[in-house]
This record gives sequence, C-alpha cells and structure tokens, in this order.
Amino acid sequence: MIETPDANSSAESPTLASRIRESAPLSIVLAFALILPAIVFFLPFGTFATITALPAHPLVVHAVVVFAPMSVILLLGAVFVRSWRLPLQWAAIGSLVVTSVTSIIAKSSGDSLAAAIGLPEQHARWGNYLVTASLITLGATVVWVWWRRTGLPQSIARILAGIVVASAVAMAGVTYAAGHSGAEAAWAGTFEQAKTPIASTQQRERPISLQEVARHNTAGDCWSIVEGAVYDLTAFIERHPAGSQAVIEMCGIDATADFLSEHAGPGEPREWLEVFRIGTLQASTASAGG
Repeated sequence: MIETPDANSSAESPTLASRIRESAPLSIVLAFALILPAIVFFLPFGTFATITALPAHPLVVHAVVVFAPMSVILLLGAVFVRSWRLPLQWAAIGSLVVTSVTSIIAKSSGDSLAAAIGLPEQHARWGNYLVTASLITLGATVVWVWWRRTGLPQSIARILAGIVVASAVAMAGVTYAAGHSGAEAAWAGTFEQAKTPIASTQQRERPISLQEVARHNTAGDCWSIVEGAVYDLTAFIERHPAGSQAVIEMCGIDATADFLSEHAGPGEPREWLEVFRIGTLQASTASAGG
C-alpha cells in the first residue's frame, strides 16, 4: 500500500521534466513578452517626448486607456471561461504587452511634457502606479500560462489564477484613477470656467431692445434672441459642436424657431445657452418685432 505512491511519483517525474523541456518554445515566447517592456523601460529619458513635433503623452494615453480595460476583460474571460481559455489567454498577453509598453511610454513622455508645462503630481503618481500594476499583471499572467501549459500541479495554477484576477482588477482601478486625475489636471478648471455665466444675475434681467440686438449681427459681435431672452453668442461661435455657421445664422435676430427646431426641451444645449444670457428682450420691441 505504501509503495504504490512512490512508484507513481517516480513515473511522473520524467513526465514533468519532459513537459518542461517541451515547453521551451512557449517559454521563449513568454520571455519575449516580459523582455519587450523591460527594453522600453530602460530607454533614455526623452526618447518618447514627441511624435511629429507634438507632445507624445496625450496621444499615447489613448492607447493605455483602451488596452488596459481590454486586457482586464480578456484576462477575466481566460480565467473563468474554460472553452475560450486558450485564445483568450494569448490575446490577454498581447494586450498586456501593449498596455505595459504604452504605460511606460506615457510615463516617460509625461515627464518630458511636465518639463515644459509643469507636473500634475497626483496624475504623475497614478501613472507610476499604472506602470507597476501593468508589469505585475503581465508577469503574473505569463507565469500562470506557463504553469498551466507545462502541466505542473493545478492547485498552484488555481492560486496563480487568483493572483492574475486580483492584479487585473487592481490594474483596472489604477487605470481609472490615472485617467481621472489626468482629466482633472487638464480640464477641471477650464471646463468649470467655461460654464460660468458671462453676466451677473442683475445684468441677465436688464431689458434690451430688438433694434439693439439687430446691431450685433456679425461673427465678431453676435447677439441673438431665444424665447424672449438675449444672448451674446460671440464667444460660443467657434465652440459650437455642429460648426460655427449654425450660430452665425442666429446673429442679430430672434432665433427661437431655429434653436427649438434643433434643441427642443431641456438639456445640455439649453444649459450652455444660459451661460451667455445678457438680458431680456424689451417687451415693447418684442411686440413690435412680432
């Protein structure tokens, strides 16, 4: 009874050794997946500062925010969907390599950009964490795939799968934090300032005649009327999502019908319109205009 396990274990050892030897091509591919990000990481500072004379950081970040979530989805599928495990694990490794490389480039190019415009410290910190998280997730995934494919004890493979899932979820959280802090650094002040009304509450109620509105009828000086309120749309002409011409056609006139034909009801267009309110159409001239 005691000798049977010994015989089985002696028979299994050569099998495991042969499997490890047979996995040499797999090991080479997986090693390359780890080496490529390492090469990029150790390239000289400033290597990725610009692309066609433009700062590389805003361009590269788009790749990170696409491939990092994609890697997480592929990894979760590879771990939990057995029938798709083989293709998904290779797709996940490829996506993780891209995520790791682009996060390293984003960090490097971000440092170069900071030298020109200043360092958003919180965003830079999360960017550093993202490099670490992507490399850990890639390393854990490589070890998990290698362990499974060489037929080593599956109890260890399950532990490795848990590490892969945990690192992938952590990477997703870090990706969100890095992206959110970057958006705050770049746009928070600008966006809030753009939503500040151009006139005070008292000024927004001052009466303005139809004749005065009619005098402001050019792209460089554009007033318009919508539902009895007067708006100075000059600053909004170049910002209009559908192009400047749609706003220029409203200059100097009562454009209520035009506005409502495109933006009936409450919503973001009306919220932006209220930013530019400068007065109320004078009652007598409103009747005359009608």
